[in-house]
Amino acid sequence: MSYGARLLCALLALGLAACSGGGAGAGAGPAAPPPGDYPADLPRPTYPSALIEVSGQKVLVEIADTEERRRYGLMFVSELGDDRGMLFVYPRARPLGFWMRNTRIPLDIAFLGELGQELRIVNIHAGMEPFRESPSYKSLWSCRFALELAGGWFARHGGAAGDRVIVPEEILKLAAEADRAFSGNIPRRLNP
Repeated sequence: MSYGARLLCALLALGLAACSGGGAGAGAGPAAPPPGDYPADLPRPTYPSALIEVSGQKVLVEIADTEERRRYGLMFVSELGDDRGMLFVYPRARPLGFWMRNTRIPLDIAFLGELGQELRIVNIHAGMEPFRESPSYKSLWSCRFALELAGGWFARHGGAAGDRVIVPEEILKLAAEADRAFSGNIPRRLNP
């Protein structure tokens, strides 16, 4: 069997394992939400979850594939385990920028570029500051995916630009909901 065929078989096996990883596959239902004080006037959406691999580490991520899910993100979360995160999925590649409105914990963000059927880390912003709204943390070029992890994750695990991120195939093919025209702003709560 050629190297390419062996690599393809290994990737398929890994993808199947990730999809069947204890109910953590995309579409398998929501994971328990991370701890937080979610306000009644801004209820937390339900997120599907998936098991992915980042820089050789398994991480259970919530999938933010709709405008509502992307806008809410990890707001009001009070702690995030090293094995948890959020994967933002957009309908098309574009320059991305993130802020930390209502976000109580430091985060790392990696912007992910598509290289054929692979995702690779384009750039990382480590230690995003809680509650920082401006300037935003930006991708170096157009991306369709962004990954938020606990602050310091990439330093602890040695992740870097160019690293491969392995996600279930159905996430790569996911047709994320397009953002609608501006429909109001997220309330500002500056209570750390």
